[in-house]
Amino acid sequence: MKYTIALSYGDQSGDGHGIYETDYFYSNYRTKDIAKAISTVEETYGLVVRNICSEYGQNYLTEEEYHIITNKMKLNLDSYGEEDDGKFYVDDFPGLIIEIAKHVLTDLEVEYMQITKDFYNIGGYGMFEN
Repeated sequence: MKYTIALSYGDQSGDGHGIYETDYFYSNYRTKDIAKAISTVEETYGLVVRNICSEYGQNYLTEEEYHIITNKMKLNLDSYGEEDDGKFYVDDFPGLIIEIAKHVLTDLEVEYMQITKDFYNIGGYGMFEN
């Protein structure tokens, strides 16, 4: 795979709870191609992808989102979470977003990139200033 992409989700701006994660993947498409595919899905189906799981503590799809994804787009969500009490709870948010992008980029391939936390500090403090 040719590209390295990063999918960041949560509160990256830090203006709310300040918690976020960034997952890295190898991909055969660039990030901007995936973003364009998501825009196409939004225009075609009326699904605002950035609104999925966007409220504090909302780790589930709304009824409308679930209906669009499963009935209109015909995507199988079994790998990305589970249903309970009439709601679909998302366990793999980046995987869900990638699956939505694959609706347009049918040949999209991604492979999770394991990032190690074994860093070596090479200095360079002076490279940055406020």
